[in-house]
Amino acid sequence: MPRVPKIICWCVLGIFLALGFREANTIGAFSRISLRFEAPVSGETARQARMHAIHYPGENPFWPTFWAQKTATLIAGAREAHVPTLLFSGDAARVWPARYLTGSAPGAADGYGIAISYALAHQMWGSTDILGKRAYINDTPRIIRGIFEGTAPLALLPFPIEDTSQSWNAAELTGGTPHATRHHVESFALATGLGTPHSIYMGGAHALARFMAWFPIFLLALYGGTLCVRYIRAHHPKLSIPLLLSGLLLFALCLPFLLNRLPPWIIPNQWSDFSFWSALAQQASASLREFLSTYPTLRDVALNIHLLRQAGILFISLFCCASLLTLLSGKKADTGARFFRNASLVPPCAPLVRRVGTSSPCEKILAPLSAFLPESSITTIK
Repeated sequence: MPRVPKIICWCVLGIFLALGFREANTIGAFSRISLRFEAPVSGETARQARMHAIHYPGENPFWPTFWAQKTATLIAGAREAHVPTLLFSGDAARVWPARYLTGSAPGAADGYGIAISYALAHQMWGSTDILGKRAYINDTPRIIRGIFEGTAPLALLPFPIEDTSQSWNAAELTGGTPHATRHHVESFALATGLGTPHSIYMGGAHALARFMAWFPIFLLALYGGTLCVRYIRAHHPKLSIPLLLSGLLLFALCLPFLLNRLPPWIIPNQWSDFSFWSALAQQASASLREFLSTYPTLRDVALNIHLLRQAGILFISLFCCASLLTLLSGKKADTGARFFRNASLVPPCAPLVRRVGTSSPCEKILAPLSAFLPESSITTIK
């Protein structure tokens, strides 16, 4: 088999793996805990919630960033446009994580700035060299602080924390207890006077993005481990059991770290509690219905677009993996055929199969185990 197809597969796979991790990092920049309220939260209620978070840091120490999506009138010179606008009070990166081409996002105490997308800058000014220029949002003067990536017109309008003139219908939470659960979020909302949120998003998109980024690598690692097992069985059969035990020990040592990377709500308190899994399925179904029933904001649409992109990247990565494994296994199959045709080299599992056959239930159990047993162990089993 020529090397060119395999080299091409490796290159394409590497490119899409890098793109997958880039999308996962982009999705990870979104806030992990997002609240939506059916009734708008007044500015005074938002201020009291922040004061409660400051005075009682030990009780679910979250810090909220409030925001709302509206349509505002932007005037720049002789041009005027109705622009989708995200009003926010707090951290702009929690509301709209984006890479800034020039300048930066307005700060939490900035009551006079504004950030706009690349598309809006070209629509209104025809250039991105507009930092420090004045624009009017709903007849209120604002100074352009930064221009971020974006193919659609969008403006980010900050309000200082002490400003209570606006009302909000969404909040992004940062901080909090490690591995915060939905119960912690609901307790914080009730304790701070925000009320019961209509919807709560707990970072399911982040976990899905990480899974899609790592899954092709897991498949390649599994295939590589299979090749190692075959090589050891063929050339070093006496090392099969020690290496198998070492692998199990390594897996046991890595298991706490792997579990710690998972969201806490998918890990049962007792693994023998089988009712947990049915409750988990019901909770996941309820969260999905909650997500689908919520009116999508620009932030939600952007997050879903990134998820769809990563799903497409995963599909192409899996196709490259399948093509690459087909090419590699085809070569290995030819090598294996020559290997088994050689009378001087007999597969380790062949003696056990010839001795015990596959007629009785016990023999059917022992036959697969012969793949991990050296020749000496197979002789004693007879």
